[in-house]
Amino acid sequence: LVFVFYILWSSLSGVICVHKPRNVSLGRVRNCIKVAICKGVNECFPQDNLPFIDFPIVEAHPKTQTLLTVGQRKQVDYSLHPLVVGDAAVEEDLQIEALNYFEPSCSGVCLIGINDGCNSLEEITGRAWLNEYKVMGQLGRETVDNEIRGKVTRTCDYSIKLLKKLEMRYKSIALELANVEPNSQEAFELGRKGFPRPKILGSPIVFNVRLTLFKSPTFLLTLQCISETDAFIRDLVREIGISLGSTASCRRILRTHLGPFGSDHSLLDKHLSLQAILTNMTLCRRILENDITQLDQDVICKRPKNPINAILNERLTEVFDDEIDENVEDEVEDCISMPWGRNYDM
Repeated sequence: LVFVFYILWSSLSGVICVHKPRNVSLGRVRNCIKVAICKGVNECFPQDNLPFIDFPIVEAHPKTQTLLTVGQRKQVDYSLHPLVVGDAAVEEDLQIEALNYFEPSCSGVCLIGINDGCNSLEEITGRAWLNEYKVMGQLGRETVDNEIRGKVTRTCDYSIKLLKKLEMRYKSIALELANVEPNSQEAFELGRKGFPRPKILGSPIVFNVRLTLFKSPTFLLTLQCISETDAFIRDLVREIGISLGSTASCRRILRTHLGPFGSDHSLLDKHLSLQAILTNMTLCRRILENDITQLDQDVICKRPKNPINAILNERLTEVFDDEIDENVEDEVEDCISMPWGRNYDM
């Protein structure tokens, strides 16, 4: 039993993809994962059937009052009781860290390392993934520190203009962070291959800005960024409003893609369980292995999405491959068969 517990606990090391709801802190999401893992492990190793021990019955001698053992009785071994030694798995035994910070007011895809998987988060950060966001803003409105739930401090008029100028500005900054001269032949070659990968990590770069929806005064942007932060996106929305001769504030931020991970790869909070976490950990491991083989150190290219069905089918084929026999025909079930015989003796 101890060996089985060791195997199960050793398998709880890796990276999982979860969806963080809006108005929920990242710390609360980590706590929910800890509770789900500990609950699943403890259900696999119940401590209800406690062993019994022979407890001596001691009585005093009627004359000398000397303590004597007069017999034995069966008693539960309380040294192994859960209230004494605790559960098989406790939350303090788990190490859980997020790939990057995500504000409570934001929602979307998050990558979280569990146990030894936390050691790979730094290497994953160095890959400088291209992330995609759906950002909802409102023109003519400004808040304290550009926060989503901040107090409105300023309102003004606005007009509609294009975002192409802002997009070209960030592309020129991307060449500078890649240590490439904008008017050089190297910049031309990188531009033919794709977007230049920044050599200075931690510098936010906007790969693409697209206006998806506009219903005055609300607008919806699709952003593709690298090394961004929540504060950077909020400031970007305000800068867009200022470039239009007005101001703007961010109302919602939804991260739809985190590198190769999308919304279809993430676990919802209502689906958090030990089995779902282990399955998602295997899925994320395969996605990371495919990503490292397609990684280009010079440019960032758009790659096809990882279909979750193909990855899961590959995993199920490996699991059930030995049990599949192509020569065995499926038995046809008799739907009108009766549990009693058809011949009756008169």
